[in-house]
Amino acid sequence: MEKTDQAEFYRRAEEFVNRLMEEAPVVATELGDHRFDDRLADRSKAALERQHREIKGWLEEFEGFNAEEFEPDARIDHRLMVGVARSILRGFEKLRPHLRNPGMYSEECLAGVFLLLIREFAPLEERLRSVLGRLRAAPEVLAQGKENIAPGEVPPVWCEVALESAEQGLGLFTQLIPALTQQVPDQKLQAELNEASRVATEALRDYIAFLKERVAPQTRGDFAVGEELFEELLREDHLLDYTAEELLQTGWRLFEETEAEMEELAQKIDP
Repeated sequence: MEKTDQAEFYRRAEEFVNRLMEEAPVVATELGDHRFDDRLADRSKAALERQHREIKGWLEEFEGFNAEEFEPDARIDHRLMVGVARSILRGFEKLRPHLRNPGMYSEECLAGVFLLLIREFAPLEERLRSVLGRLRAAPEVLAQGKENIAPGEVPPVWCEVALESAEQGLGLFTQLIPALTQQVPDQKLQAELNEASRVATEALRDYIAFLKERVAPQTRGDFAVGEELFEELLREDHLLDYTAEELLQTGWRLFEETEAEMEELAQKIDP
């Protein structure tokens, strides 16, 4: 039975967004929601299976609302909620980054800590206490990556990018955090941060070795998703009506127009 209660839709949409933030705490931090700043995402197989089931349930529920009866703004919000749910479900069932993108795990750890350090939304000591929670969670996230990644499905370039990012990110744990801990007077917190940083560093180095020794030699995946799925992404995620061919032709047209304008400007500057 279709539902037409706009207030009920908004109540459920708010619950949905809150659930997304809880499941993706680093995304929450990035969006300015600091309720989960001391956590990282759980990407264990059990958690991924649960999240997959939940997102199918959310999509079914949102598609069960007849938004034709809603006010114009609410119809837009309804379309967005359906689109978000479909996008997440597509990730689980078609794109599968949890199996194919090793950078998903290392970036969760590195970005999760970096965002807390770079954004001065709270006193440093408060942010460092959240950093401590994420440092302690990092080894488990990286272990989940080693368990989940299917080397033969990983595109080689994704492995290369993940390796480069992880190797450069080591300095975050080995240099930046120890330097910042000296700025807080709480010696107990200093000691806990230094120890958690040491353990996280070891885990990240182990993950780097895993990528080099176990993943890189077996990478056979392709990052190209194919025309059909690409057009689905354009239509559903980006709300664009272009076909892949139309988008390509539009890109070339804009490139050629820009090149011509630059040449014209160059002639005016230096005839």
